[in-house]
Amino acid sequence: MIGPPPNPRRGRQRHLIRALDVAVLLVGAVAALALVVPPALGEQLAWSVVAVVAAVPVGRVAWLAVRWARLGDLRYATIAAWLIVVVTGGALLAG
Repeated sequence: MIGPPPNPRRGRQRHLIRALDVAVLLVGAVAALALVVPPALGEQLAWSVVAVVAAVPVGRVAWLAVRWARLGDLRYATIAAWLIVVVTGGALLAG
């Protein structure tokens, strides 16, 4: 056989990658829609785009925190949980 051996880690993040792909498509579609609807609805759609763009990284960190906890790497899981707490606290204080 020519080439490197198969990577056993290939595909392990496929669900996360799919979720991020869907988020990108959703944000793009809603942003484009916000440009062509009446201004009142367009503003609401624009705010929903901002909310999704802000929530996706937090969701990714939460996803990884759960994964790290399941794998037994409690250091990374704890740091990820604290990061989510800090971001949530900042959002609550800002709002």
